[in-house]
Amino acid sequence: MLLPDGSSVNLNAQSSLTYHPYWWRFERKVSFEGEGFFEVEKGKKFSVISKLGTTQVLGTTFNIYSRNEVYRVTCISGSVKVISKSKNEAVLKPSSKVNISPEGQINLIQDVETLPEISWKNNMFLFTAVPVNEVFSEIERQYGIKIDAIIDHYTLYTGNFSKNQEVEEVLGYICPALGYKFVRKSEKVYAITPDEQ
Repeated sequence: MLLPDGSSVNLNAQSSLTYHPYWWRFERKVSFEGEGFFEVEKGKKFSVISKLGTTQVLGTTFNIYSRNEVYRVTCISGSVKVISKSKNEAVLKPSSKVNISPEGQINLIQDVETLPEISWKNNMFLFTAVPVNEVFSEIERQYGIKIDAIIDHYTLYTGNFSKNQEVEEVLGYICPALGYKFVRKSEKVYAITPDEQ
């Protein structure tokens, strides 16, 4: 999406961004939920408003993940100010990220590898010790399917997949590695259960 000032936003699946074109000259502000990579042109303050927090910048590149009760901002270049709903705030420099809890607590992490955070822009999805239910949620989003899973939510997954792969190929990698099996119930529905072998 190209914004009136030349800033651009690359949106991931099931993401939304809205703004008021008539007010843009006076206030660069967007409402956002989902995941997006922002490339903001220099100028007046630019604000991204989401359910759990607000991100403010002048000119920079950053990634925001805002889904359900997860809010995460990763700074790629420039600097970013993140403010939680409870008014806690942090300033991010390149290669740092912040997670905001649903209660508004901010956890700042420095010297992070940014590639996994923005790999989705190239249809690659990288996971390092991520709860498997989040991995399955990403697969549902990317492929437009429903996964009925009987899983242990404490199970973590490390690996990757490309959206260029078929969904059954992706499930064929992930499930056996975690001790699960999958069955196609219909064209858009898969069931995942523990493999009882």
